[in-house]
Order: sequence, then structure tokens, then C-alpha cells
Amino acid sequence: MGIKSIGLVEKGICMRNLVIILASLLLLSCVSGCGITIVPRPLAPTDTVNLSDRSITINNETLTLSARVQDTAVGGYSLVPPLTSFYITALNKGRKPVVLSQSSFLLFDDQEKLYHPVAPATVKALLFPDFDFLQPFPYVSILNSAEQENQRAASGMASERPYIGKGLEPYPAGVPFQDSEITAGGRASGVVFFEVDLTALKLVRLQVSDPVNQSVFVFPFAIQ
Repeated sequence: MGIKSIGLVEKGICMRNLVIILASLLLLSCVSGCGITIVPRPLAPTDTVNLSDRSITINNETLTLSARVQDTAVGGYSLVPPLTSFYITALNKGRKPVVLSQSSFLLFDDQEKLYHPVAPATVKALLFPDFDFLQPFPYVSILNSAEQENQRAASGMASERPYIGKGLEPYPAGVPFQDSEITAGGRASGVVFFEVDLTALKLVRLQVSDPVNQSVFVFPFAIQ
């Protein structure tokens, strides 16, 4: 192999390592915000932690629940207080349906302050305050033309391909956890939102209640 070929190989290895480093930083930024890091703190030895996404999974006889912090500032820190989102997955292992709704989720901080979930429609209004006419979430239409749509339209006119407006994304902050009945063997997943500034806290506990089986799941996360 010539000197030139060796140089190209070394350059390719360096580029690959750079991509790996950038991907790792991007993953860390997904659970870090404004200089903070989210660390799972499971309560029971049987609770498991997935280091790749920093989620906690809790099992009982009928239900498996996983939770992780998805975003510490949905829409940025311009919102006061910021919107924090948690990604939830649920698996019904029992023989009867399980009902989980927005009221099943509560959040407590290190001062035992209680936070209730923010409804998906309210999240939409907070992220897009300039749009006064919104149909019920998630079916959204806008009467006024947004600047973003105008820019895409102008670009489309200069192209041979026709322009088709998109409007707002139906789930700009992630698909919300829908109020639903999870059948036996069924799964459900989605995002739950809270108005809380994690940068001012040291610990939060997400509590999920299963009213059918009278179970309570607790997911503690330290903030460093």
C-alpha cells in the first residue's frame, strides 16, 4: 500500500472517530440542558436502568413501565417556567385492561412540590402563541399564513417541483401519551409534559398510578 493510500485510510479513521464523538455529544445533549445532566436513581434493586437513554424500567405482575427525561426545555428556555417532557412506555402483562390517562402522572420536586401534567393542547398553545385559531389537538389548521410557509412557497415557485404547504407539525414536541385503555398484552407510549425548571432542582420523582391494580410506580431522577 502506497504512502498516499495510507494517508487516506488514516484520514478516514479520523473522520469516523469524529462522527462517533459528535454522535455521543448529541445523545448527551438530549438528556442535558443548560449545563445539567439527568441521572436515573431507581428506588428498588429490581428496577433497571438503561444507560443508553437513561430510562428507568419498573415491573410488577401486571404492568411494565419505563420513563426517561426527554427534553428539559421544550421550545427553549424562553418559556417561563420551561416545559419538561418525559417519555413513557407501558406494557400490560395482565389479563384485564389497564387505564392510564394524564391524571395518572404526577411530578414531585426535591421540596415535595407537586406538578400536574400540562395538556397537549396547552403545550401547542405555548409553543405557537401567535396562532389564535387552532382546531382541537392534534388536528391543527392556521388561517393566517406563517412566515415559514411563505418562505417554502417562494422556494417552491422557483423550483420545477410544485409547492405543497404543510402547516404546523401535528406533534411539534413529540407524540403525547394519549388517555387510553391498554388491553391485555397491549402497549402504549408517548410524552407527558410538566411546567418545571429542572435547572433549579436537585431531584424530581415522576409518579405513575395504575388505578385498576392499585399500583404506584415511582421514577426518581437526580439533576447534576
